[in-house]
Amino acid sequence: MAFDFAYDRNDIVAMNDRYENIQKLLVLIFFAALFYSLTVPVSDPDFWWHLASGKWMWTNGALIQGDPFTIDSNLKEVSLSRDFILKQYWLAQLVFYWGYLLAGFKGIIFLSSFVFTLMFYTTYRLMINGGVSRIFALLLVYISVMVVVGEFNYIGTKPQMWSSLFSVVIVLLLEALKKGRTWPSYAIPGLMLVWANLHGGFVLGDVMILLYCIGSLISRTGSRRFYLVSIVAVLLSGLNPNGYKAVISVPFVATLVSYLNLESLQSIKSVAESINELQSIFQHASIPGIIRGLPYFTTIFVLSLVSFLLNFRNLRRFRAEHYLLYVMVFLMGLSSIRFIIFFTLIASFIATVNLKGFWDSYVTDKIRMPKKAVIALLLATVALTSVKFAAAGIKNSALDSDQLFVSPFEKAADFMLANNLKGNLFNDYNAGGYLIWRVSPGIKVFVDGRGLYGKIFDSYRVIVDNPFEANNYLLGLHYFNIDMVMIPGCDKVSGTLIKLAAALLEDKSWVLIYEDPESLIFIRDIPQNADVIKRLAIPKFRGYRNIYALATISREGHAAKMPNWKLAVAVANEGVGNLDEAARWIDDYLQASPNDDYAKMIKQRIVTKRQKPL
Repeated sequence: MAFDFAYDRNDIVAMNDRYENIQKLLVLIFFAALFYSLTVPVSDPDFWWHLASGKWMWTNGALIQGDPFTIDSNLKEVSLSRDFILKQYWLAQLVFYWGYLLAGFKGIIFLSSFVFTLMFYTTYRLMINGGVSRIFALLLVYISVMVVVGEFNYIGTKPQMWSSLFSVVIVLLLEALKKGRTWPSYAIPGLMLVWANLHGGFVLGDVMILLYCIGSLISRTGSRRFYLVSIVAVLLSGLNPNGYKAVISVPFVATLVSYLNLESLQSIKSVAESINELQSIFQHASIPGIIRGLPYFTTIFVLSLVSFLLNFRNLRRFRAEHYLLYVMVFLMGLSSIRFIIFFTLIASFIATVNLKGFWDSYVTDKIRMPKKAVIALLLATVALTSVKFAAAGIKNSALDSDQLFVSPFEKAADFMLANNLKGNLFNDYNAGGYLIWRVSPGIKVFVDGRGLYGKIFDSYRVIVDNPFEANNYLLGLHYFNIDMVMIPGCDKVSGTLIKLAAALLEDKSWVLIYEDPESLIFIRDIPQNADVIKRLAIPKFRGYRNIYALATISREGHAAKMPNWKLAVAVANEGVGNLDEAARWIDDYLQASPNDDYAKMIKQRIVTKRQKPL
């Protein structure tokens, strides 16, 4: 009796559908776990001024034309960069505020997690559309997640998240348009119009479109419709409050142009130079240090280069636009930490496409994997990565927590609101954005993360860093009509003494009214503040104790290798009358930093005090 074990055509189709559905389910599990891991509390310091701006526009029914949040001063110059920052993010800021009105901070968290998950999923779709296997695509996406989230923690809730997402969406759409699909003809112009009103990074989208056009001209593969859609998309991107000014207002471009001494751009130069994310990664680490400290980033970098080298004999297989795109994001990643996210996403996509070409040419005919083995490998990949994502979500997710946002300045803001404090505030730069959200309009801040005014920022640095030189702090606070100061006593990471705090603790015309591990709040001793001082004044020894505590905390970390904390400890001991300890620590500090004039002044003052009879 003969047995026929052959499957008919319907059985084979059903089996293939089953395998396909299982793989799709595993991919869904991967991205669901990723979404959960990204539902972390809101913590980006820039988020707050974006939220406050959205609230102001929604309340007033107009775009922000001036600056309603900071003190009035004739040093607040009107510049190209100021207008760019005030107007370029208007739609993103309104979206944030709408999300907040709809569901509070949970709405913001869901929005942010969705955008970044969609960003990684779009990168995955790019790889799949390029013919890459699901296993390899998910592995590259996982490595990309570890770079963006794990190594650089670049998932801040701010308008740039839209540029991060759209940088891969535009590539996906351009790829589809090149293949003759019709729907991208409408999606690309619409995307560029929306992008241009969400974030100034739309310029990157314009450049990507241009590179695809150049690549298509080189390879003679572009259709008339492709070029027409590209032109329309770039033209529509100019329909935003700043037009195409974003080209020279994007920080890294403006910083370069500012060296040409163009007055309209000088205002952001000093601010940009002080922001870590606008600096090159090589300003913070050597190549060996990058390899040791950033293994996932190193993997993407090396893999992308190797993917070109493996195909060196047959480079014509690949499209010119991919080379141009890679060179652009490569140079961007080298120029600024902020742009490493673009390099990571685009380089991952191009690496997989290049490696697929090598695999198809040299490996496919030799290795054929059964579908069950593919499912098993995919299951193992998803299980290992999803467990890690889920564990991160369980540990950090805000969905099951009462802590929906994180700001070190929350208690200080609560204090100011509870005591109905009003007026002009000289504040720590890092606190400015949160204070704009919490205490405006009753209190106007001095500086914030927007970096609108270069001259104001320069004044801030002089007052904070050199308060004793020519009485800078007295002149500055008087000039700007400041009667309240909120500043940390010491940097708890580096142990660096905040000299303005030391100056105000010494100055009898300023009264300490609040202290916590993040901030000291001083108020000027004038008749208008008499009632506040009577109610809230606290002994200044608490300010010195605050400095001492933060300095000793810093010595437990990397700051132990630097002498900065010793100066803070010396000043704190002098302030509370422990002159012998103060003398010991100032001598230790001066051995490491013998040219510090401020420390020499402190030493002389300690010596004088010790010589006075009791």
